[in-house]
Amino acid sequence: MSIKFRLPHDVLSRRRLLALLARVPVLAALVPGVRAFAARHPPGLDAHARRTVTAVVDLMLPRDDLPGGLALRIDQGLIASADDGMRRSLAEAVAWLDARARAKHAADFLALDAAAREGVLRAALVSDDDGAGAIAHTLRDRAFMLYYTDKTVMAAFPYTAPPQPEGFPDFQEAPK
Repeated sequence: MSIKFRLPHDVLSRRRLLALLARVPVLAALVPGVRAFAARHPPGLDAHARRTVTAVVDLMLPRDDLPGGLALRIDQGLIASADDGMRRSLAEAVAWLDARARAKHAADFLALDAAAREGVLRAALVSDDDGAGAIAHTLRDRAFMLYYTDKTVMAAFPYTAPPQPEGFPDFQEAPK
């Protein structure tokens, strides 16, 4: 037995409601739910934040015997794979790095020389301010994961399979 519900004719249908809202787009800006939705779904990172993430990746993964993080486009992979929460965290981290640079009398993090950038980044890694340490560690971990899973970097290492199931039997000893 099925039960059918009928709505009174004076209730707006979904189609009529959408048509009404389309005619008055200003109403959408006034609705608190729309503002909350926009806050939960921030736009992508701005150009300054992207350049700062690029500079941080360059500091963390410089070129040596292997290609650097920038050559492998790790910065772009980080930004492209960032979800809303990570983009928000990256924006907060960039603001923290810029504020720390301003304390050193620079316009922003990018205006610092390489040594000063490294000092600010090291300070972020040990800081509890506004979660700077957490986002610096997250950024580092994601960048390193992307870097060390890149086929170019993996090809430079002699092993061809994961160390499991035997693992590393001497893991408690210092590296040799």
